[in-house]
Amino acid sequence: MCCPGCESVAQTIVDSGLVSYYQYRTAPAEKADLVPEQLRALIHYDNEDVQAEFVRNHEDTKEVTLSLEGVSCAACAWLIEKRMSVEPGVVSIRVNTTTNRALLKWDKTATQLSQLLSSIHTLATKPRRLKQTSKKQLIMPQ
Repeated sequence: MCCPGCESVAQTIVDSGLVSYYQYRTAPAEKADLVPEQLRALIHYDNEDVQAEFVRNHEDTKEVTLSLEGVSCAACAWLIEKRMSVEPGVVSIRVNTTTNRALLKWDKTATQLSQLLSSIHTLATKPRRLKQTSKKQLIMPQ
């Protein structure tokens, strides 16, 4: 493996029973560049005032659209969806490789957004919140 992070991801894939990931990927995943201090900073995304800008609240769940850097193929999307679907509290996740976005829905009583973002990051992707915009801006970015 090229680094301890890649070794960790490979071990996670094996431990999660997702070894068929390697059959479908077309290129190595992009290296992650966040350091542990930055991962700890994700806790700010658990603040209700911060979430008010981009998280949709439902009765028992929350939903967010994330921009994912480094997701370029179906194997990447498959890995994220399979791995995240077994995370405690995740109700659903759908990854779109065309738009590099993920729609994540979770049980707000079972987990925090920061934990889910951290889990996504361990899969060698860089999740970013997608700011609320009009549909026109999503279709035709400025």
